Parts: sequence; C-alpha cells; structure tokens
Amino acid sequence: MPNQETLDWRTLVLVADDEVVTRTLLRESLEQAGIEVIEAEDGLKALQSFTETAPELVAMGGVEACAAPRRYLGRLTR
Repeated sequence: MPNQETLDWRTLVLVADDEVVTRTLLRESLEQAGIEVIEAEDGLKALQSFTETAPELVAMGGVEACAAPRRYLGRLTR
C-alpha cells in the first residue's frame, strides 16, 4: 500500500462535530495516517469549510448535519 509521501495528491478530510473530544480523536487518527484535516465545530462552519476547501471526505456528527451538504449541493445544481 503506498504511503502519503509517494502520492502526488493530497487527501483532505473535513471533520465536523460540536464535541471537541470527537474532533480531536478523529483529527489525530487521520493525521497519523498522513491525511490533512480541517475542523469545524458547527454545521455553519462545516458548510463554509466544505465550499472553500472541497475536501475528499466529510466526517460529520449527527443525522441532521448529513442533510445540510445535500441541500446545499441541490441548490447548486438547479
């Protein structure tokens, strides 16, 4: 399995959760795997980060939080 140093692209993950402990655990685990992480402590900041950075993956807490990006993307495609 190739490591992050041998790849010519970056992996960016947005970790969004209102619990700082959850964000910290996820961020530390992902960074140990060589993944770049950005954090957001609420849905509004997550949506802003999502549109500004275009991460490859979004890890969000809560069922309601999962619907927000879909609603936003739906408005973009109409």
